[in-house]
Amino acid sequence: VRCKVHNTAVGGASNSLHMYGRAADLHSSASPARMKAVAEEVMGATGELGLYDWGIHVGIGKYSRFNG
Repeated sequence: VRCKVHNTAVGGASNSLHMYGRAADLHSSASPARMKAVAEEVMGATGELGLYDWGIHVGIGKYSRFNG
């Protein structure tokens, strides 16, 4: 869970799910593309999934897919 100060410092949205324990940023030795593919299999057509060069963002929110 991010506090408001940390969320602002890392450029998070003002209503970020991270501040409510409903999102996580995941890093791995696997490529971000591979992580996203696995997350798609697990999540199906639910929640947030964002692909970044450092990893992925997953969230328990409205369905959305994006590249950061």
